[in-house]
Amino acid sequence: MLRRPVHDCHDCELHHDGGCAFAPKTLAAQTVLTPQGAVAGEVSFVRSGMVTLSAVSASGEQTWGAVRGPRSVLGVEAIDGISSSCEVRALTQVEVCAATVPAVTAWLDSRAGARRLFSLTLAELLEQRRDVDFRTGTAEARVARFALACERYLGKRGDPLELPKRRVAELVGIRPETLSRVFKKFSARGWVDAAVGLKVLDRGALMRVAEG
Repeated sequence: MLRRPVHDCHDCELHHDGGCAFAPKTLAAQTVLTPQGAVAGEVSFVRSGMVTLSAVSASGEQTWGAVRGPRSVLGVEAIDGISSSCEVRALTQVEVCAATVPAVTAWLDSRAGARRLFSLTLAELLEQRRDVDFRTGTAEARVARFALACERYLGKRGDPLELPKRRVAELVGIRPETLSRVFKKFSARGWVDAAVGLKVLDRGALMRVAEG
């Protein structure tokens, strides 16, 4: 299901006549929203852009990774004082609406606000069920899974998403030069447009590679 960017409050699930506790701000690529093991200071609703979620073991090995985009809500566990099981980091420049945990707690006293936040939280839980392991199989399979995960937020239209290749390589567990080689191969076959960033052109082909 495509998650379209939010351009104004009337296009947002959090909007209601009684007002909203969330305020917009811009985060640069590579900004860490929440470190792994820390309690988030804010709850964030992603308006546009993409973030990565990643977990690292005690030995320093990345054990899990995922991407999130527009209309994702992050940091809800902090309302109950629960620390984040993963690092949340901006993959691209990200536009979010954020509110401190105390502000969100007070806002949840509103039935309308609680209902909207519940809907977004449920969507996030369902999204987690669809997450796949980027770090198994061939380099081609890993990159194909990553591209398909991004496509849920990007679709096939619009400008290609500019990505920091070093961060993507870390997420899928390959070297940056290997990532560039795979993108070049996929582009030559007409599966993606990677001239500037990433744009999926042939979902079927990528699915076959991802499953192989």
